[in-house]
Parts: sequence; C-alpha cells; structure tokens
Amino acid sequence: MCINWQLVDAPLSALEYVVAHEIVHLLHRNHGDAFWEALSCVMSRLEGGAMRKCEIGFYISITRAYSQ
Repeated sequence: MCINWQLVDAPLSALEYVVAHEIVHLLHRNHGDAFWEALSCVMSRLEGGAMRKCEIGFYISITRAYSQ
C-alpha cells in the first residue's frame, strides 16, 4: 500500500479515509457495492459510531484472509 506523502498536510480525517479505503481493498479489489458497504462500516467506526453487525463481519473476514 502506498500513501501519497502530500497527505501529511491534509486533515487527519482525510488520512484516515485513504488508509481505510486501501485496507478495504484487501477484501474487495473493485469499487462494487460490497466495497462501499465495508468502507461505510469502517468509516462509521472511525467517526465514533457504534460497532455494527457488518463491521464485525468485516473484521472476521480480514482475520480469516490473513490467517490462512
């Protein structure tokens, strides 16, 4: 994953979004509906939202993908 160095001048929320976006690509390579749903779940967590069912599924999927 490469992050543009110019994000150093951006608000922290922009950096969080870019990192979350790239991490979600570990599960969903394209920008289909599943990608945007997963990103929405991650972003709601970053913004202080309560953990939702879809987030739990997302984290379980990440764990499974990298434990194999």
